[in-house]
This record gives sequence, structure tokens and C-alpha cells, in this order.
Amino acid sequence: MLHLAGLPRPELQYCGFSADGRLVGRSDFGWPAFGVLGEFDGKQKYGELLRRPGQTAKDVLVDEKGREDKLRALGWAVIRWMWHDLTNPTR
Repeated sequence: MLHLAGLPRPELQYCGFSADGRLVGRSDFGWPAFGVLGEFDGKQKYGELLRRPGQTAKDVLVDEKGREDKLRALGWAVIRWMWHDLTNPTR
């Protein structure tokens, strides 16, 4: 879909690092030349199959938000889409 939309090829599983070299977060897609990171989410991420023991869906969501906030603080724009966004790509 990204290709069909005419977007440049992203770097997959792109890592964002702090100024001192610490890993701040990994994103599904990265366009470092544009300062943009992309996240593709499916509902499975929040389901039981992918949660750590004792972790709730809310915990996953809070962790995701915190990671995104840290990446934004480094100057990245973070965009997010889900499966339903792909069903109507002109939207």
C-alpha cells in the first residue's frame, strides 16, 4: 500500500536512538530522511497472545504511548495506522 501510494521505501524495524546512543524505541517503518516513523497496529498486539504474563491491554497501550512520546521528544513525527485504514486507501 505504501508503494501504491507513491511513498518512498521505508526502513523496516527502524530504531530511534538518543543523543548518547541509547535505544529509545523501535518503529515498524522509518523514513529518516523525512524525520517520520510509522506504526502499523493490529488488534492482536493488545490480545492475550502477544502480551507478557501479567500485562493488561491497558499496560500495552500505556507502554506504546510512552515509547512514542520519547521518540517525538527526539524530533520524530510518528504516524499510526491499522488494518481498517488499508481497506480505504484513498482516505
